[in-house]
Amino acid sequence: MVKNLYRICILCGILLLSCVSVPRTPLKKGSETADMSQSTGNIRFKEPPKQEPLRLCFAGDIMAHNVNFRMKDYSLIYRDISPFLTGFDLAFANLETPICNELPYQTFPNFNIHAEYAQAAIDAGFNVFSLANNHTNDQGKAGIRGSADFFDAARSQGVYSAGLKKQGSDVLTYELIEVQGWKILFAAITEIVNSNSHGDLFDFYPFTSKGKLKLKNELIRLQRENPCDVFILSIHSADPEYVLEVTKERREYFYSLLDLGVDIIWANHSHVTKPWERVSCKQTEENESRKTDKLIMYGMGNTISGQNIPLNFENPAHPYEYTGTSILLQVDLKLQNPAEGDSEKRPLLKIADIQPKIIVTHVDKGYNFVIRCLDEKLIAQQDKKLAAYYKKRLELMQNIREITTCR
Repeated sequence: MVKNLYRICILCGILLLSCVSVPRTPLKKGSETADMSQSTGNIRFKEPPKQEPLRLCFAGDIMAHNVNFRMKDYSLIYRDISPFLTGFDLAFANLETPICNELPYQTFPNFNIHAEYAQAAIDAGFNVFSLANNHTNDQGKAGIRGSADFFDAARSQGVYSAGLKKQGSDVLTYELIEVQGWKILFAAITEIVNSNSHGDLFDFYPFTSKGKLKLKNELIRLQRENPCDVFILSIHSADPEYVLEVTKERREYFYSLLDLGVDIIWANHSHVTKPWERVSCKQTEENESRKTDKLIMYGMGNTISGQNIPLNFENPAHPYEYTGTSILLQVDLKLQNPAEGDSEKRPLLKIADIQPKIIVTHVDKGYNFVIRCLDEKLIAQQDKKLAAYYKKRLELMQNIREITTCR
């Protein structure tokens, strides 16, 4: 009987131990390896390595003039550049029109498109969209809601967007995009509106002292709450249209946003391509040698539009002719780990490469307005008059070059 009682006690002990919850360090999502070298004996699981380089592509404005949306097949717009776009981890574009299927297509000054026009850009390879611009509320609340609903549904296709709000708010919205092991924080704001209606439904920060301060406070909050590898901010800037030059005031303001932690500023609105600036910034005042790379795009022009029709063959250098040619900017990013013993543990962002691809809105034989790569091959296919125009436009676009600054 004593033996039986002993066996029962042993069995109860085993059962009791099996019910005790033993704390464990959780395995992070996507993690496959563990580091057990910590002196505390705790297991620290490593995050998956980041793919390098991270390949990004930045475009300009996707416009929708009547000559654009009257096309029967919107896929033709992007057929020439789609193979290029699909080679990137993320490809960014500014959609400068609301999407409202219940209202008819409309051209300037109050744009509207239907879902198929935006879907063509997605099918071509664009997968990150800025939705905050001066035409966001062209169709009032119906257009804002229609755009928000479309891009909510597009998330199932791996498409991201920023700039619109579900409910009225003065809080800056954002996307936290995870791709190839990287975390990209993306926000989109406009400094200018055509109408003051429904401004609480999109990210509007006017280019005033009050608007700038409000934006800066939101940028600080956003980064504090969302640690990331890269912070990309889209700004629809309140700069004059069709002006190629960058003002000192604009440069200094953008520098101040970089100092707050923004890594890439991607600006639009002027409808013409402006220089881009690679900025090498000190990470701390105490350590001059630790510099991180940052990038400012002051204006990317129109990716597709009908603004410069008819062409000015007599003066291809006229500022308005820049609305028909622009660039796709390839940006390759890497992270440089800190040196051993360095008190700063955050890796430094490094721009491995920047390459512009020059594009043009071309009218084909079927009177379709399509994006073509502007190169010698395209020029050779045109009649004498258009070839001369394209040759001059290519020369002018090649003169828009990178600025390098060390701060």
